Amino acid sequence: MSKPQNNKGYTYDIFLSHAVADKDQFTKTFFEALIQAGLKVWYSGDAFVPGSKIYDSINQAISQSAYFVPVVSPVFLQNKWTGDELAAFYSHELQGESRIIPVWHMVSEEDVKLKYPMLADRFALYADQPLNEIVEKVVARIRNNPVSRKQDSIQSRLKRYVSTHKRQSWIGLVIGLVVGGISFVQNQYNAEGDIVINPSPDQNFQGAWISIHEEIKTLFRNYIALISVLEKDIPEPFWDKRKVNETEDAYQVRALNHFRQYNENIDSYRRKLPVNRRQYEILSKDLVIQPKVKGATDQIYRFFEEIDQQITEYQDELLNLQRQDYLSDTERAASAKYLHDMKILEGKRALVEVALKYDGLPASDQGFPEDQFRSLSFNLPLPEGKLTIKAWNETLAALYQQKKELLRKEAGIMEDARKREIKRQVTDPYLLYLRRLAGLPDSLTEGEYENLKKQALDNSITDPAELFERAAFSFIECDGQASAYYFRQALKNTELSPLQQLYARVSIDRIENPATYQGSLGIMVLGTDEGGNLEKSGIKVGDVIVALDGTRGK
Repeated sequence: MSKPQNNKGYTYDIFLSHAVADKDQFTKTFFEALIQAGLKVWYSGDAFVPGSKIYDSINQAISQSAYFVPVVSPVFLQNKWTGDELAAFYSHELQGESRIIPVWHMVSEEDVKLKYPMLADRFALYADQPLNEIVEKVVARIRNNPVSRKQDSIQSRLKRYVSTHKRQSWIGLVIGLVVGGISFVQNQYNAEGDIVINPSPDQNFQGAWISIHEEIKTLFRNYIALISVLEKDIPEPFWDKRKVNETEDAYQVRALNHFRQYNENIDSYRRKLPVNRRQYEILSKDLVIQPKVKGATDQIYRFFEEIDQQITEYQDELLNLQRQDYLSDTERAASAKYLHDMKILEGKRALVEVALKYDGLPASDQGFPEDQFRSLSFNLPLPEGKLTIKAWNETLAALYQQKKELLRKEAGIMEDARKREIKRQVTDPYLLYLRRLAGLPDSLTEGEYENLKKQALDNSITDPAELFERAAFSFIECDGQASAYYFRQALKNTELSPLQQLYARVSIDRIENPATYQGSLGIMVLGTDEGGNLEKSGIKVGDVIVALDGTRGK
């Protein structure tokens, strides 16, 4: 095997790109065989100097390498570093050149096409071939296609231009000279007299777009998977039965812990399906030479951020429901279910918006969004056949309709809550006692009944003092349901003092369980005098007095 010709102006014949996990499987042996064949190879397992900056060293080595040989494996396809290396070399590869020699290692062309479609189009070698044959083909490719960074002078360009364009006008010659001169001054000589190529804006665009395009596809897959998992994980009421002798409070604590675990599951899903926008954050500025591409890409990433925001809001609102310990497990699960359905719909809408923008981008993989939706059995109202822009818009319209129906359903639930069932018969012992003292019957009069039917619950009140006042009046009017509602609304206010919170909870308990108060209204102790009779009787702040037997409160 003859030694390859020198690639003038380059320190290395080959930049050997690989995932670290593949080093012991194939790459190290491959590197040693290339060295024995007389090639100058940059290889991370051999080239790093202690204390050097890894990223800077890699970038410098890429710019100093004539050819790029990626060992493409399953790990390579998922690795951020190897993706950065590939994108960096693309930016150095001039138009018309082909200086990438891929080696497929335990992957197929289809595997590569899903991640790097432009790389899949390159002629590739296969790692399962005999090693000497792989090396011979690499050497032959480099020997027959030596690369030089030396570029001829403006004078020689002019001579070549004149000789090949004799029949063209002098105007064409001047234009050619100007273009050649512009291209020439984009390059600079280094200390050794070699040309250091500064990539043109077009080359920067191509390199940036390759990396960002791959990142968009990865993010799209992960967001589809995340929304799919969340859609199937619906918040449900606590499934366990009450244990023997378990109090209602103890049961609700177990239910709340079940609810907390549900929220933690969402954190777990997000950790397993990470989203990284690093390529966009670093390279998006290189897309500005094509404003339409830049604008569509910016919108795609805004939709990705919107999905993140929807999931974060869902978790925040779940935490808020978790803090509202006056809610029963069933009420909490019902509220969470509505939030869940709404956020899933918003996430789906954002993904369809991404698909719409993606179809208009350059070198987009035809059918990629719909294939991803269908392959993951994503619950989306997709029309049959190939999805056109019209079909995507129809899908969006269907999602908006689902959202309207969900809002209407939630409004109906709220309206039902406001339409209270007014019971004519008064059953609360204390209220019965008051009515009899006043000479009123044990059931509501026709006027009282019609008046209560007209009084809808006012959910616009937020001031705790006003809510407490409404609760008291509602109770006296024999409307215990409204009274309990206003106390619960007051409990939503995070500025209530601990004593006020206790008062509201005790009041709700008194309204809903009057029998345990022995027919009494119940008097809650809000304060005691030091050394006074209440304190001497052992009564503390927060206790509720339901009866007196001479000296002690019960």
